[in-house]
Amino acid sequence: MKRGICLNYVNYNAAEEAMKGYKTYRSSHKSSYKCGLSIAVATLLISTTTLNVAFGAEIYLTGYRVLGGDGNELAVVEGDQVKRQWPAVADGHAFALAVADTVRTLPVRPPGTSPCQTCTSTGAEYTLLGVPTGVTYEYPFSSWVDDIPEGTTDGKYNYAGAYFTSTVYRFSRDWTNPTELFQVPGFYLGGIAYDATNDSLWVLDSLHLEGGQVRNYALDGTLLSAFAVSKEDGQQPFGLAVDPSDHTLWLSRMNTFAPFNSDPRLQHYSVTGQFLGEQVYPTLNGLAVIGMETVVPLPAGIWLFVSGLSIIPIFRRSHHGLEA
Repeated sequence: MKRGICLNYVNYNAAEEAMKGYKTYRSSHKSSYKCGLSIAVATLLISTTTLNVAFGAEIYLTGYRVLGGDGNELAVVEGDQVKRQWPAVADGHAFALAVADTVRTLPVRPPGTSPCQTCTSTGAEYTLLGVPTGVTYEYPFSSWVDDIPEGTTDGKYNYAGAYFTSTVYRFSRDWTNPTELFQVPGFYLGGIAYDATNDSLWVLDSLHLEGGQVRNYALDGTLLSAFAVSKEDGQQPFGLAVDPSDHTLWLSRMNTFAPFNSDPRLQHYSVTGQFLGEQVYPTLNGLAVIGMETVVPLPAGIWLFVSGLSIIPIFRRSHHGLEA
C-alpha cells in the first residue's frame, strides 16, 4: 500500500505525525494492518475539544398523559416525525433524562408523594430504541429534598436541576452520589442540558408568569450567557435540549390549564436567543412534555479512533484493490 493512499483517510496534521514511523509500505497484509492501526492512532491524537461528532437531531422526551392518566411515557422525535414512543416500565413521574449509550430516567420525587400518591416513582434504563434493560433508579436522596424534573449527561456524569431551590447537582451515571455544583438565583429550574462545545450547562427558568429565561453556566457556576424566552399565557416553558447537529436549543411548552397539552409544542432557539420556529406533534396528543435530551456527542478523537480500528479488517481483506 502506498503512503499517500493511507493518508487520504485521515487528512489531519496529527495523522502526519503518527505516520512518521511508516515511510515505506509493502503490498502485504502486514503493511495494510499497520496502515489501519496508524489511522486509529492518528485520530486519537486529534484534539477532542475542537470537534464533536453528533448522532443526528433525535430528541428524547419524557412526560405524562394528563388526559389519559398519570402514566409516564417516553418518545423520540426528529424534525416533524415521532420516531418512537413507549410507556415507562414503572408507574410514576420519572422525567429527568440522561441519554448516552442508553436512556436513564430519574423520578421527580420519592414514592408516595404528591402529585401521585400511589406511584412507585422509579426511574429506569432503556436502550436507545426504547427496550427496558431491567435496571431501575431510585430518588437519589433519603427523603424529599426538592423536585427533580429534568436531567442531562456528559457521558461521564449525570446532571439535574432541583426545581424550587434552583440547585444544580452532579451525579454518577447511575443517578447516585449527588453533589451540589451551584445555585441559579431567582429560577424555577425546569430544564437543563449539557453543551459539549464548551463543557457547560444550559438551564431554563420555568416561571411562566415572567416568560422564563435560558442561561448558560460553566460547571463551576460562572454565568456565560443568557437570554429571555417569550411569555405565553398558560404555556409554561419546560424541558431543554441542545441539538448537537447545529448547536441550537429546543424547549417544550406545557399548557398549565385544561386540556393541558392537546398538541405538545417544541420551540427552537439559537444559543444567542433568536427564535427559530416551533414544531407541533399532534400524534403526541395529551402528553405533557417535561424532560428533553439529545444523545450526548462523542469527542471526535474517540469516534475516529474507533472508526480507524473498524477499517483495519477492510484494509486486510481488500488492500490489493486499494493499491490498484
